[in-house]
Amino acid sequence: MSFIKNIYHQAVSGTRHLGKMSLFLINVASSIPKKKVEGYQIILQTYYIGAQTISIIVLSALFVGSVLAIQGNYILGMFAATDQLGQFVALSVFRELGPVITALLFIGRSGSTITSEVGIMKLTDQINALKSMNISISKYILFPRFISAIISLPLLTMLFNAFSIVGAYIISHYSLRLDTGLFLISIHRYVSFWDDAMAGLFKTLFFGTIAATIALYYGINSSNSSPGVAEASTKTVVYSSIVVLLCDYILTSMLMRLW
Repeated sequence: MSFIKNIYHQAVSGTRHLGKMSLFLINVASSIPKKKVEGYQIILQTYYIGAQTISIIVLSALFVGSVLAIQGNYILGMFAATDQLGQFVALSVFRELGPVITALLFIGRSGSTITSEVGIMKLTDQINALKSMNISISKYILFPRFISAIISLPLLTMLFNAFSIVGAYIISHYSLRLDTGLFLISIHRYVSFWDDAMAGLFKTLFFGTIAATIALYYGINSSNSSPGVAEASTKTVVYSSIVVLLCDYILTSMLMRLW
């Protein structure tokens, strides 16, 4: 009986948090900055959230592309279809691996940073100081980080896609000794920009919204203590990753009807 009560309370608590987070998202998304200093924060946060994540995205993409090339060559070799390796790698990256892995890397690096930064600002009374000066927290702190995440994630995904193909190309040429001409031809012939690449980038708009909303929500609602900020950062990474994977399943199920 206690087990059922526990599940009931967990469901009620989860529904309550979902409602609060939805209202929080509406409030942040509608807080469009109108001053230059607030608009400048968007550019600044795009640099911190997006540009400083490029190195880990590029490095991860090269390794992912390399591993895909090795595994794809082994699998396709069973069917004497190694000339389709380029198509195998490109479709795997553009449709699924690119958007999802980029989102998870983004959450681990930038999502946790956003939560920690906002939580520390709350802990050190910087937010209260801004409120005392009649500065809108939503416009000056929350919205710039929110919109920067949505802008950065599709751009980072494009970088991930490009360098994954580069990594696969290098391995197929120098390690697997395959015909790189056939590698590129199979991509050009069977991979569609709109149906494959843009479909993956479409997902990142949802992933960016999810990551930014959860990161900001737990940051602004973290308790005023160092362990509280650390716990909020952990919740951001865990919950964002789970929701992104769930969202990917739903979007893929919908897009498969178009593919």
